[in-house]
Amino acid sequence: MKRLNSISLFRIILLLVISTVFNNIWTLIGSITVLTVFNYKETVVYLSAISILYLSYKLQNTELFLSLDIINPVTAFLKNRILAYKDETQNILKTILFNEYDYSNIYNLSYGLTSYYLVKTVGRKKTIYGFILLVIFSLMFGFNRKYLIFLSDSLLKRFINDTRNRNIISIFMILIIGPDIIHDKSLFIVLLIKMFFLFKSEISFEMYLFIVESILFGYTDLITLFFFKYLILIRAFIYISSIIVLLIPSLENVYLRLIELYSFINNSLTIKINGSLNVISLIFIICFIYVFKIRNSYIQITLVSLYLIFNLNVPYTSVSFIDVGQGDSILIRDSFNRNVTLIDTGSKYSYYKLEKYLKGKSIRNIDYLVVTHEDEDHSGNINNLKNDFSIKETVVDGKDICSGDIILKYLNLGEYDNDNDNSFVYFTDINGISFLFTGDISRNAELSYIEKYGYSADILKVSHHGSDTASSNLFISTVLPEISVISTNGKYNHPSQKTLNTLENYISKTLITKEEGNIEFIFLYRLCIVKTNSEWFVII
Repeated sequence: MKRLNSISLFRIILLLVISTVFNNIWTLIGSITVLTVFNYKETVVYLSAISILYLSYKLQNTELFLSLDIINPVTAFLKNRILAYKDETQNILKTILFNEYDYSNIYNLSYGLTSYYLVKTVGRKKTIYGFILLVIFSLMFGFNRKYLIFLSDSLLKRFINDTRNRNIISIFMILIIGPDIIHDKSLFIVLLIKMFFLFKSEISFEMYLFIVESILFGYTDLITLFFFKYLILIRAFIYISSIIVLLIPSLENVYLRLIELYSFINNSLTIKINGSLNVISLIFIICFIYVFKIRNSYIQITLVSLYLIFNLNVPYTSVSFIDVGQGDSILIRDSFNRNVTLIDTGSKYSYYKLEKYLKGKSIRNIDYLVVTHEDEDHSGNINNLKNDFSIKETVVDGKDICSGDIILKYLNLGEYDNDNDNSFVYFTDINGISFLFTGDISRNAELSYIEKYGYSADILKVSHHGSDTASSNLFISTVLPEISVISTNGKYNHPSQKTLNTLENYISKTLITKEEGNIEFIFLYRLCIVKTNSEWFVII
């Protein structure tokens, strides 16, 4: 009893210290959980490890650490050294060695995992060698948060023998320290792969990779799945070759030929399955595999592929404001993609974002492509879409659109002497939630809307990317939107502070694609769930 009281007192004191020092609710909740499960010795190990990792994470965000020329002259020197190479070589080396790549690309993303793979592999032989390699990589290319996973594993391995418990604690620690890691996809994938080993008896590794890639990228490559263990070795060779050519410039031409050969082989051997799994689909698939005891990886992947190909992964109606940078693109679709309407296409410079999103939703056919007006940031991808998708009708004249159970009512605001005010304006109601899509109209056309229609709307697509040429007090007081969506990447000082102040005055929650990414309104019976990159909430 005396020992129990001592441990309880010890834990209470630690909790008080944690809540005061860390001031982080996730740390507090996690510590409470751990302190009630482990004995005091294990608790000390856990808290020591998390304290070290927390401090190292905090150090990275200080101004001193961010000054790479001061804190890490080796990294600064190597980055400057790259500038002496050909542009093509510069881009490749920045991608492979410094992780300066577009996160939407799986092929590039794999390079971001390679240094972790090398450190981990060497560390399995002898931990000290892994630490030495980690230090070398950090000095040369900067410390990456993926290495925190290796550090946590190395610390916990000395005190906890059970691999399963060690993985759980390691994952838990990293999530507590940096809950924003979900936005760092290369780090997030490392964690997800690590989590696989917690329930590998139910799902094959290939199946798990399929799920991860599908959720994160909206598509997956079957060749990557089945040959992952070999591809990671080849990419490790490419990674080491990149380090060598950085140190020996005379090998640049040979290196470029090697990259060309690898790229040719990699691009030729691709079997792509488009579509993104959602929570509902994921639960269904896992339950199906568990109930029918399907363990063969080929059968598992075949089932998921068919699930995506036949659009069974989208059993709900939704309205999505796609993040296409400085431009507009709005997707409206029935469950299982029975009827699909796309309002505007965004700029041609952001087509990769639009294509990725549409294919991630398993969309191959578009019933109605509506172009609200001819500005490039609204109509720039008409030809691209026609080449890559089957389009039933392109709407270039204002008219009502009946897309399955969804009716888009065209609001004729008259004719003006400029394209913006001649934008097609549409109003729709889905399960009691109303939407108003305003194109790029200005205050002149807003006055016509007030005089002719005067509808209020729950969701407003704010006109002209939040410019102060629109969204007058009179217009917003008429529409009274509960949520206002602004599609912009911040160019031209959009949205204007004046527009934001007006929306705030009328207590409208503002969602901006620059900050939130893709903004999706999901309809499940009478519920409307709003999903963004940073939050989920429900409109009732």
